[in-house]
Amino acid sequence: MNSLAYFIFALSSVVSCMGAVVTLTPENFDQIVDGSSNILVEFYAPWCGHCKSLAPEWQLAGETFKPEDDIVIAAYDATTDGEIANRYGVQGYPTIKYFPKGETKSPEDYNGGRIAGDIVQWVNEKVGTSRKVKLPHSSVSVLTEANFDSMVGGSKAALVEFYAPWCGHCKTLAPKWEKLADVFAGDKEILIAKVDATEEESLGTRFGVTGYPTLKFFPAGSLEPEPYEEARELESLVHFVNTKTGTKRNPDGSLEASAGRLEALDAVQLLVARRTSVSDQLLVVFLTIFFFCYQHINISSCTVISAAQHEVNEALLASLQPPDGSLEASAGRLEALDAVISAAQHEVNEALLASLQTAADALEGSDAAVGKDYIATAKKVLSKGGAAYVSKELKRLDGIIAGKSILPEKKSAFQLRRNLLAAFQAPAL
Repeated sequence: MNSLAYFIFALSSVVSCMGAVVTLTPENFDQIVDGSSNILVEFYAPWCGHCKSLAPEWQLAGETFKPEDDIVIAAYDATTDGEIANRYGVQGYPTIKYFPKGETKSPEDYNGGRIAGDIVQWVNEKVGTSRKVKLPHSSVSVLTEANFDSMVGGSKAALVEFYAPWCGHCKTLAPKWEKLADVFAGDKEILIAKVDATEEESLGTRFGVTGYPTLKFFPAGSLEPEPYEEARELESLVHFVNTKTGTKRNPDGSLEASAGRLEALDAVQLLVARRTSVSDQLLVVFLTIFFFCYQHINISSCTVISAAQHEVNEALLASLQPPDGSLEASAGRLEALDAVISAAQHEVNEALLASLQTAADALEGSDAAVGKDYIATAKKVLSKGGAAYVSKELKRLDGIIAGKSILPEKKSAFQLRRNLLAAFQAPAL
């Protein structure tokens, strides 16, 4: 190779590697580490677990710098040629050496951290750059010994993966775990997280981790986990979180149609819409009994209603009446009955709103907040023209939800709004 060709080859080799990790070999090591550039070299072994942990961070650091920064981030497999490793006193893996411009024989030992941000900051100080790592978006929270107790065991329920960077099964799970975190990104009370158990050994010991990956679920307010032992597929993971936390997510991140709605209040709308042979006053009495049972006795009212095919009549009312007279003995039941009877004096087009208000007043805790949403939605439907408004608004919300640029938390809010409004849509005949 003549001198001009060699110069072009050497220049193209270095330039093409700037801004990424340069792979050094016994054949090109002295050509690249020739004193013409500042070079940070990782000496590694393919079988080394710590080297595997460092690899993605090293790659990210390499991609952070630009050609004009005059720094090369390189990696050399020290098991391919012992002479080069011995030349620089490499005795363990990974070993990182910094070759300032003009230096090829006596590099400096790297003494920074092993995450991309630390590596980049160390290089910035050496060569005078001011680059910052641009981390890829991830909804998965990274847990360490320092932040574990502050992020887990509080108000959020957490599903945590304990993994090892070199573990093949962990690598297979990784993209599914990212998708799982994206699914629940709109749920502020759910935490999808991971722990590198090879770096955070104390956490692995604390929670009995003996293999990888190990998945553990921590209920809100608890640091006592239960193992996840179901399939490691996205559908199974989503179903598990839904079951444990009461969320209603689909694997694509959308909400199930029943999310944000209460079965009891949906039953009111359906019953009022389908009543046939009863007066409004009898319907009010029925609804009072229904909601008292739903809240306080926990009888299977829905089963009775289903058996009656949603037809409200004296027979259904009798079937719901507790035979021992305990309903009449309850002061709460009588007060609710009085309130419903009073509300029944409203005009017929206000009957549904009145019934919903009575039912909502009997709700407690988080259900009470949902009840208020029902009332607000009912009032809006009545003021906007009823069924025509419902149909038009559902189409508008569907368009918003289908938008590709909508944020997860915003999408969740619109889906809840859409689900609630759909409760007031007349069922297809």
